[in-house]
Amino acid sequence: MAYFPETRLQELRVGLAMLALDTSFLGPLLARSPRLRALSLALSSRGVPQGLAMVVRDHCPELTRLAVKHHGTEDKTTELLGAFEHGLERLAVQCRTIDPSSFMAVMTAPQMLHRLTSLCIRASLTPLAMATLAQQCCHLTELQANVLAPEFDNEKATHSSPWPGDELDHVWLDNDLSGLERIQWGCTKLRKLNLQMLHPCTFGWNASEDNGLLDRFEDYFLVQIGNLTALQELTLSRPGYKKHGAEGLKRLDRLRALKVVDVRIAFAKLGVDEAKWIVSHWESLVEIRIPAAAADVLQEWKPWIQCLDRPLS
Repeated sequence: MAYFPETRLQELRVGLAMLALDTSFLGPLLARSPRLRALSLALSSRGVPQGLAMVVRDHCPELTRLAVKHHGTEDKTTELLGAFEHGLERLAVQCRTIDPSSFMAVMTAPQMLHRLTSLCIRASLTPLAMATLAQQCCHLTELQANVLAPEFDNEKATHSSPWPGDELDHVWLDNDLSGLERIQWGCTKLRKLNLQMLHPCTFGWNASEDNGLLDRFEDYFLVQIGNLTALQELTLSRPGYKKHGAEGLKRLDRLRALKVVDVRIAFAKLGVDEAKWIVSHWESLVEIRIPAAAADVLQEWKPWIQCLDRPLS
């Protein structure tokens, strides 16, 4: 398809759900789209095709928004990310296999850090990788990521997703939390955070009775989230291995700008005391997903708050 005329495309979405579908048109099309600003690729099991990174680097100078989703085992996703010499503003990556070291090298390159405002990573990051991104991506206003708690027996790890039907999470296990507590998050402009904190029990085996690493993991992330005082929307899934209710919530007492919150799984034992805590600390709240018992108390004190899990009357 070398005969493509130059296009005026500014946004392109490509969805190839079947392996048999050809991706050879992508390179020639992108090479004739110098005005392209946003690109979304859903490529099934094929992965990012060979040579696409060079085309993007040489012919798409205005491209600043990228979404890549595939199930492939051999692809050029990291190579594609490295082609953005001018950096990206928005990035979403949902891939089964990405080499952690190469991915982190690309993500912490100066050209990526200086303009990235929105980041979604559907792969399970190690605590250190997640902390490094949160430290260095200082301009982020939106962040969605999965971070995996330490496990004492890596041989029990699986590369499959913890949720049935979700094939996009690739597990990067790492027990080493050394130096984690010294990393302070620099993404203080963050307004929207969706963080799934996965524990070993999520994957169907028993965690060690010694939860020292899990406690450190959980405490570190809750403290860092509690420092993000610009947050307006917060979704937390499964951060509480031991700590439930007010014991975990108190680490988030500085988040006075919160408007939308989903902590149903994060603090499963929310009750009356926790609801009163929420009322007194999250003063800007307008919408929350919490267990029904806590929702009743919240609406008694502040009836304008929308409690989405409250049973219908």
